[in-house]
Amino acid sequence: LMEVGHLSDSELRRTMRSVDVVVVPSLYEGFGLPVAEALAEGTSVACSNCTSLPEVAGPCGELFAPRDPVSAASAIIRCLHKDAKFGQDARDQRVAQANQFTWRKHLESLFVGYERVVNK
Repeated sequence: LMEVGHLSDSELRRTMRSVDVVVVPSLYEGFGLPVAEALAEGTSVACSNCTSLPEVAGPCGELFAPRDPVSAASAIIRCLHKDAKFGQDARDQRVAQANQFTWRKHLESLFVGYERVVNK
């Protein structure tokens, strides 16, 4: 278990790569940036099954009920087993999942939404 304070971007990336699993037990989350950051480094993610986190984690994350410690522990164990079984393939899939969430794609979808509203 590791808890850290403020990290620079490079320290954050290095830390994300150095851990076995990033656990995000959030009850209220905007986008889910910690999940995307962990996946971008190829790191396993166990996260809450609520808010935006299931969408961000996609098929690469192991979900759990955030108020259920047994559910969380099971998700962490699934992450460890998946890494042991699939290794680099699992890491590559996580990076691909994170690559779906770019600022460019976000802005393009925002533009499409605004365009639909304006052209009605």
